[in-house]
Amino acid sequence: MQTPPDPSGGAGARDAEIVREVLSAIAVPRLTGSAGWSLTTDWLHDRLTALGFDVTRQTFTFSDWPVRFGLPLTGALIAACIAAAGALLHTAHAVLALLVLVALQAMGALLLLSAERALLRLPWGRREGINLFAGPARPRYVVVAHRDSKSQPLPISIRLLAAAVATLSWLGLALGAGLEAAGVSAAFAPVALAGAGAAAGLVLAVGAVGNTSPGALDNASGVAALIAIAARTRDRTDIAFLVTDAEEFGLAGASATAGGLAFIEGVINLDGLDDAGAVYVLGPHGMRRRGGAPNIQRALIDAAKAMNEELRPRAVPRGLLLDHIAFTRAGVPALTLMRGTLHSMARVHRPADRRDRLRGDGCVLAVALVRSALDALIDGRPVASQADRH
Repeated sequence: MQTPPDPSGGAGARDAEIVREVLSAIAVPRLTGSAGWSLTTDWLHDRLTALGFDVTRQTFTFSDWPVRFGLPLTGALIAACIAAAGALLHTAHAVLALLVLVALQAMGALLLLSAERALLRLPWGRREGINLFAGPARPRYVVVAHRDSKSQPLPISIRLLAAAVATLSWLGLALGAGLEAAGVSAAFAPVALAGAGAAAGLVLAVGAVGNTSPGALDNASGVAALIAIAARTRDRTDIAFLVTDAEEFGLAGASATAGGLAFIEGVINLDGLDDAGAVYVLGPHGMRRRGGAPNIQRALIDAAKAMNEELRPRAVPRGLLLDHIAFTRAGVPALTLMRGTLHSMARVHRPADRRDRLRGDGCVLAVALVRSALDALIDGRPVASQADRH
């Protein structure tokens, strides 16, 4: 359900006005370290200061190499190893094909496990990032949104599809190789499977990071909702606001801050709030589906029900990185609030992610949901109904 601005001039209309202001100011290409990044950092610092917050700039450094080269390297490995495994199977070398596939899995796991350490420790490609922390030093809850943007040649929806195809190709080849190695004749087409998997790997390899996306949806929308929430809760001493940097570089900003916030009760991360589509709350993540914040999730669901909205709890899709994951790794209950459709994913990280394609309805809805949930969590107030949202 869309939530248009309140024509009566109520609080909802004020939220919509703030959202439009923030979107217009920061929906420009702003890859960490770029000119747009510097300008929007200063603008957000001044905007939060004007609301009466003490704003701290938290600087950190990281290596951009894992993001710049990690996905292209992974894609190239997938293409080469799957093609080799398919050729070996085609020539009846099942054991060698299986070894190649196992080696690919091991190399992928090694790259994944070493990515965070490489981000922090590699001496090459060092960049400086800046998080903005606004509010009391020891809040109970923190509202988070990342402000940086990036572009890539292919949309995230295509990359996720390629990852799925590569995974299915690997599984099919591994099963066939295992059966053939055990002396069981398997009726399958290794060349076709390998071709699909290698093509998917090449798609993943086309992942160079650029700075041509204005990032209106990802994630000026989350920042706009955060600023509107801050404007409505500026006098509270139990809520703080964190605008993270370098989320597009492996959650570098959230990771740099998360350990210092281990005392808080929870984090609500805002990321990708489109005008239409389902509203999702994403919590558990990883192979074992760890993390999440069940009490915050329940409060958000109750708030949505009171507003005649549907909120869908989901685990984080594999391969998707969201700032709340850095906090759950540090032992902080955290989740992410999102809204969108498949069409939303098609423009993320693309030049098409422009301000003129986003009204801000999802941002205004997120403001109402988060405020109501925080009131319930902190003060025990009943969630706001549709009638008293504005």
